[in-house]
Amino acid sequence: MPEYITNAPNLYANGCGFSVNIGGVRISVDPGQVRDSTNNFDLVLPTTTNIVMSVSGGINSLDTGTLAQNQSYDCYVVGDSRGFNQTGVMATLNNGPGLHYPNGYDISRYIGSVPTLPNSATLQAAGCVGGGNYRYVFYQGNPANLVCYNSSPGTNFINVSLFPWVPFGFGPRPSGSPAYLAFQYTGSTPGTSKCQIHELASGAIATGLFTVPCYVASTATYNYLSVPTSNSTTISIAATDGSVSISVLGYWIVI
Repeated sequence: MPEYITNAPNLYANGCGFSVNIGGVRISVDPGQVRDSTNNFDLVLPTTTNIVMSVSGGINSLDTGTLAQNQSYDCYVVGDSRGFNQTGVMATLNNGPGLHYPNGYDISRYIGSVPTLPNSATLQAAGCVGGGNYRYVFYQGNPANLVCYNSSPGTNFINVSLFPWVPFGFGPRPSGSPAYLAFQYTGSTPGTSKCQIHELASGAIATGLFTVPCYVASTATYNYLSVPTSNSTTISIAATDGSVSISVLGYWIVI
């Protein structure tokens, strides 16, 4: 049941992290208390509550449709501003029209997003660090299973999509939330070969450029980069020669 806020800070959040087990179709949301998105009510989740993604149309489930592969789903704590219904949790398609409330519910607070696997309507194993407004959503398992690019980009910048590992920012996720990437570059000439990564699509290279050099010929250079993703989920890359592999290990959000 929601409560009116008295002295808590603006858009306060405490708890309500989440996790997904390997092969899961449920998102477990931790107990906690968050202010709703209108900044008028507290939503109190007293116990760990599951979003059952194999069910839709009601509280503690997907809002509409069915779980699909290669998508990202936004998670919410939801409540009833009139106080008649118990606070619960729900999920909705990240690039969809927005959360569809079941009867009796009308307020909510976004707490993070979880992707499904590229070739399976199964949630990626994930966890969430940080129970306040600043959170890091991390993916569990082998980074080789989180690859979003594995090829030779060439000398001209090309765009690389980080979706669904990084959710779209045109909605609850703020612009500039960085993605944490595992980056491998294999070049041919030490000291000369290099790969460049930019946070913006289309190779706008005035700012935000990262350079990964070749240290040993034909041997992968491993780097871990925190790359701001501006207002989209697309970065751009180029290389003098060789090949590049990029895995998304997680992303930061401010809820």
